[in-house]
Amino acid sequence: MAYPRRKHSGINAAQKALLHTAKRNLALDDAAYRAMLQSVAGVHSSSDLDLAGFQTVMRHLEDQGFKKNHAEHEFTGYAANLKKWQADVGDNRPDMATPAQLARIETDWDLMRWYWVKPDGFGNRDLSLRGFLARMAGGVTELRFLRFEAAHQIIEALKAIQNRGKVKSEK
Repeated sequence: MAYPRRKHSGINAAQKALLHTAKRNLALDDAAYRAMLQSVAGVHSSSDLDLAGFQTVMRHLEDQGFKKNHAEHEFTGYAANLKKWQADVGDNRPDMATPAQLARIETDWDLMRWYWVKPDGFGNRDLSLRGFLARMAGGVTELRFLRFEAAHQIIEALKAIQNRGKVKSEK
């Protein structure tokens, strides 16, 4: 007998714990917490959140006064990406993209699945990012080879795309 597969939530236990820390910190009862999840992310439970929904909820909780301390986990993945790029390319790269820029681009791209995943659910993160880079950076398809100014322009383009996505979802 085959059992139905449980849908993966997209967020990990540490991220769920961070949500519950914020809930406690802001003195939200269960009803208020679930109402907030429904209004902000359209879900009934933290188990139903994907990564983008989690980020939206965390921004909302921070707007409501929640402050993460340094012991809390970083929820966007930026810190891990920054550490990876610092180890990979180093900090001494005149005229080349900084590790912080590369981490920002990679993190934003990961959080923008709604932009690069097709309606049928198919989307290859790396291929779509390479295609985006090629269009935006004059043929450069690898993050590590981006020049500083091109990385800045790509970050600004990603911000604009995110803002357009927010406007569409509010309509």
